[in-house]
Amino acid sequence: MSRKNLIYNFKPIVNGDMTQSSLTGSATDISQFDTVTYDFLWSGGQSSNGTIGVQYSRDNINWYNLDFGTTISLGTVSGDHNLVITEVGFQYARPYYTQTNGSATGLLNVTIFCTTKGA
Repeated sequence: MSRKNLIYNFKPIVNGDMTQSSLTGSATDISQFDTVTYDFLWSGGQSSNGTIGVQYSRDNINWYNLDFGTTISLGTVSGDHNLVITEVGFQYARPYYTQTNGSATGLLNVTIFCTTKGA
């Protein structure tokens, strides 16, 4: 019978102030997991101009932006977006938000879900 471990409701960013030029969530050791999903949820503002993404690290010191093939831009007052990592080749990951103009407002919440499948 296969096993499935799940981390529920770990929130690396809670009520992040999107008027800040950038937000970086806390790092999570994801090295024991097969699939990692970041759920970004933003609301409460008049504008949420910015980009979101995930950074990775092998040593929890040097961080690099994970390439999802396109820049993920936020241009609406509220919304949500999932970023899914299906092949984990590094130890740590953390979410980030970068404001693209000075008019962004609102709150950002990010939840991470991790699963391991197999024997």
